[in-house]
Amino acid sequence: MKKRQGIIGIAVLCLCVLVLAGCGKKNGAYEKGLQEYEAGQYEQAVASFQEAIAQSNTEPLYYISQGMAHIELRNYEEAQKSFDYALGVDEKSGLAYRGKGIAYLKAGDYTAAIEALNSALKCADGHVSQTEFDVLKYRGEAETAAGDYDAAIETYSILLDVEKKPEDNYYLRGNVYALKGEIDLAAADFDKLVEAKPNDYAAYCCAYQSLAAAGASDRGKTYLDAALLIKDDRAVANKYRGMVQYLLGEYGNAVAEITAITGEKDAETLICLGMSYEKLGQQESAYNAYTQALNLENENAGVYNQVGLYKMRTGSYGEALDFFKKGLEFSDASTAERLMLNEALACEYNGDFAQALTVLQEYADTYGTNGEIDHELAFLKTR
Repeated sequence: MKKRQGIIGIAVLCLCVLVLAGCGKKNGAYEKGLQEYEAGQYEQAVASFQEAIAQSNTEPLYYISQGMAHIELRNYEEAQKSFDYALGVDEKSGLAYRGKGIAYLKAGDYTAAIEALNSALKCADGHVSQTEFDVLKYRGEAETAAGDYDAAIETYSILLDVEKKPEDNYYLRGNVYALKGEIDLAAADFDKLVEAKPNDYAAYCCAYQSLAAAGASDRGKTYLDAALLIKDDRAVANKYRGMVQYLLGEYGNAVAEITAITGEKDAETLICLGMSYEKLGQQESAYNAYTQALNLENENAGVYNQVGLYKMRTGSYGEALDFFKKGLEFSDASTAERLMLNEALACEYNGDFAQALTVLQEYADTYGTNGEIDHELAFLKTR
């Protein structure tokens, strides 16, 4: 059973694409695969990398690239096979172990992820590059998700010592301090974050959200108030000020800021607009905003989750269930946990107690339980 202690909303900033250009031998199929990968055409990339492997099966980079494409497709078992093939060719490939760690992390197996990422670091033999910084960030994320907060703090402290631009690590470490309930230490890191990024709205919002989740929302609001003092004439500033106003509970101001945006709004902005309308009791406007978000990003699990929650709040449990199930088709471990729990609740409210029990038991087997989950399981078993 994979245990997860707590639900976190950690924004890990790390390399999403391997820096492969210029490494190892190249052939036409491999170059084509790289182009397809960069364009988000992951199925085609997998096929092109397989063609490259068929032409030369002794180049570990071909397997590693194929594994990374499988990760983007959420084919985590296939990704592990590709990385294992790479290690069969080069048993000291740090990039292959890195890939294994990312695949385990995305699948929610945090213990295995940490082990693989530690193996990647060992392959570096003391040589520190951006790849090793990236591996440490992934390790910190896995340690946080596993509930090993002390280890995560140590990992982020290392990054703060060795990275030339460590600002984001102040957020990451501060978030873990907040999860531990060490509010003063969390705030000290967040102060350093916003000092380094005085005009970055996201920095202020992330600081607030971490503190609010730890029960220190009043202290967190000081960061939101400071964000509204940023002097920013860019059109995109309306988006961020709208989000800040939403977090402050000023929903009318949030709508005013977001609707002042000229041009097309992104899915994140539309979700915030929809939630603001909901708070104001304007349900039709809220649903229109959510529908626009879905039309923009119809493979975004988070958007499906949000629309499903909206349907739950309006009593349309069958429709909510459809949205949660659709979101699970596109989710990784971090969003799958929320979607699966919401799916169980939608089944229960829809009167399908047997299916609710099945889904909630699967959730407990995957992510572990707490008192609330145990109580709900006991209730469903009596229905």
